[in-house]
Amino acid sequence: MSDKNIDNRRANNILYISAVVGILPLLAIYFLYIYNPQSPLWYSVFNSMQDIPSITSDFNPLMTKAMDLYCKSALLLAIFFFLVQLRYRKIDKITDRKKILQACVLSPFFTGCMLTWF
Repeated sequence: MSDKNIDNRRANNILYISAVVGILPLLAIYFLYIYNPQSPLWYSVFNSMQDIPSITSDFNPLMTKAMDLYCKSALLLAIFFFLVQLRYRKIDKITDRKKILQACVLSPFFTGCMLTWF
């Protein structure tokens, strides 16, 4: 095992923990709704979020509204975990010119396609 993998092990563990922590609220919303769909909590969340634009389903508007609220606020969680793991990440300097050009050309193209299609 190389020194780079050993150095980045802690950063990778933080990344795995952040993935689990990020998925837990969605699972909690889903299972709480399955357990008690007529809870007053769902209606209070739905009514408090009426002014926030979102796409909700006709079949299940309460749960999709709660998940939409979490997905809109999950960006803050992602930024927090990114800044935490950045402290432990060891970054190698890329000196291969071909890889740098590929990343500079393909990355914005891929991002633009993803934003356009979704």
